[in-house]
Amino acid sequence: MIVILSGAAHDLDHPGNNNIFEINKRSILAITYNDKSVLENYHLYVFFNLVSNSFMNIFENYDVNEIKNIRKLIISNIISTDMTFHKLEAKKLSDMIDNPLFDCKKKETKEYIMSHLVHFSDISNPVKSFDVYVVWVKKIFQEFFSQVTFNNSRVIRKEN
Repeated sequence: MIVILSGAAHDLDHPGNNNIFEINKRSILAITYNDKSVLENYHLYVFFNLVSNSFMNIFENYDVNEIKNIRKLIISNIISTDMTFHKLEAKKLSDMIDNPLFDCKKKETKEYIMSHLVHFSDISNPVKSFDVYVVWVKKIFQEFFSQVTFNNSRVIRKEN
């Protein structure tokens, strides 16, 4: 259930930009989250703010310690979608699985793999049907080019 919740929440209220764009723009989000996993922290804020509403509190029947653990896991899962960590974490996961002492039954291992499931789902567009993939690629290009245009206009203004 935590993986499903994390997946559902990982892009809540996404502004259509990436972290680098938010940081370069010096947006309120970048400032609020000190340039660290800016959008991921924002999505977490939106999610936990939503579920704190009495009509949407899906955690109301859990005790404080269960909520702390659930919250910790959801935070870990959503922060793992920050592409800044992709290369390092992919290597770490590969090394972990290649280790002859790898034990998938350990709690820490399960939690680590859980965060990768959310990250892999986040970057799974290439394995979707071609029709769906094309729509997403167009949206990603649109996002990319709007950010490049913004960044280039800032560079030009700085040089003048």
